Amino acid sequence: MKKKSGTPGKVIFIGLVISTLLIANLCIKGKLSDREIAKDHAVNQISEAAGDDFSLNEIYVTVPYTRTYSYKNDKGELVQKTEHGSKEFSASSINYDANIDTQMRTIGIYSAPIYTGQVKLDCIFDIDIPENKDGYIYYPNKARAKISIKEKSIMNQPVFILNDLQKEVYFDSELTSNFLCKDGKNTFSTTLEIRGARKFNIMLTSTQVKLKINSDWQSPGFTNFDYLPDVHDITDEGFTASWNLPFNSTTEKNYIGFDYIQPVDIYTMLYRAIDYGFLFIIVPFIVLFLFDIFLRTNFHPLHYLLSGAATVIFFLMLLSLSEHINFDWAYIISAIGSALLVSLYVASVTERFSLGFSMCGVFVMLYGYLFFSLKSEDYALLIGSIFAFVILAVIMFLTRKVDWNSFGFSNKNNEPSDLPAVSKSDLIEQ
Repeated sequence: MKKKSGTPGKVIFIGLVISTLLIANLCIKGKLSDREIAKDHAVNQISEAAGDDFSLNEIYVTVPYTRTYSYKNDKGELVQKTEHGSKEFSASSINYDANIDTQMRTIGIYSAPIYTGQVKLDCIFDIDIPENKDGYIYYPNKARAKISIKEKSIMNQPVFILNDLQKEVYFDSELTSNFLCKDGKNTFSTTLEIRGARKFNIMLTSTQVKLKINSDWQSPGFTNFDYLPDVHDITDEGFTASWNLPFNSTTEKNYIGFDYIQPVDIYTMLYRAIDYGFLFIIVPFIVLFLFDIFLRTNFHPLHYLLSGAATVIFFLMLLSLSEHINFDWAYIISAIGSALLVSLYVASVTERFSLGFSMCGVFVMLYGYLFFSLKSEDYALLIGSIFAFVILAVIMFLTRKVDWNSFGFSNKNNEPSDLPAVSKSDLIEQ
């Protein structure tokens, strides 16, 4: 095989080019981080305008009381004092029925889901009003039914039905209505027009809870809550889910509901793609170097630099396109553009279109592997390790008979030494 005396220098230069391109790949990762921050800022603005996480918290009844007692002051005089307070009662059972509609809102190129809907609730309170004794006087005719909820989560003024009577509602840090409480069973129902974003929460404030949700969102998440739904059905038109909790501790703050999960998070996909960027830089360089060894193409280091730059540009194109069009189409367009650019460039430089086709085949393999890895998150590491092993095995097999010494990697200038051989016995005699 013909010696190429400039090979060691070329290898060093190629190593510097690879390092430069890997740094450029890290810069693209930094740009991706900036774009994700801008997206998160836009999503936060949209969500906050819609009231952010919806949370329907405590539902309870309070019965006011006064307590009158006597005590002696510092002068020894008997003084009578009256304190005001209220006794709280939690519901014995609550049934919720929620119907939720989703809308996409946009700021610039970024969008996020918000939702509106109705939550109908029916409560039963088993209230045991204490006797008026020991200075306590209770006032059940001034009882209040309360729902703890954010003001921004309510779209209109609701009406409370308390013991079959319609009552007006006012907001004083909570939705509140006055009513005549009776000893024993008390009923409470209402329908809330709600809005929110990101999450739908129901706090469990009753010993028995039932919840049914009907929504048009196709990607709900249930795992961040204290209880999973007993039954759920997810289709292309939305989902239904229901919970039935016959026993619940009202001393702990437990929640049920769902998260708004984005079906495709392009930034997560892009981060995973860029993590494999080193393969897209190194493998084409190895192929060009093998062309140099076996086909004597003698690529200039600048050819390596430009070919590697095209593979780095692939990730920049993928980032910019995926913010405007479907991720799969953005990937296909970026991959075809990058592969054709390098393949045609190699074919034009060498004037051998067969090498261009070979280079195109390499990129089909690379981009096909990456796309499959992105779609198979659970198996990405396994696929990547097998792929790297196969690449290394192919390189070792193809170069197994290459005489690397003929490329100037040993001795000075790769020339045989003119000095006579010195035996071990000669060294001992000396």
